[in-house]
Amino acid sequence: MGTALIILAVVIALAGLGGPIVGTMFVVGLLALPAAVVLIHAIRPERLFHATATPDGSAVIVTDPHPNFAAAVRAAQS
Repeated sequence: MGTALIILAVVIALAGLGGPIVGTMFVVGLLALPAAVVLIHAIRPERLFHATATPDGSAVIVTDPHPNFAAAVRAAQS
């Protein structure tokens, strides 16, 4: 989101359509980048993706799978 706002602000400014909204978009984009990093560090990847890799990396453990996913895996295993 932050990167998209920065790129959009730069493109608009280069097109000569500058104004206060372009500066605001740029600043909000810059502020969104560290906020995203903090959010990613605050949320454990296991909770975000509902999956973890086994220590040896040979498999993925899915926690709380969607019922359709679980049914498809069971069907593929039988």
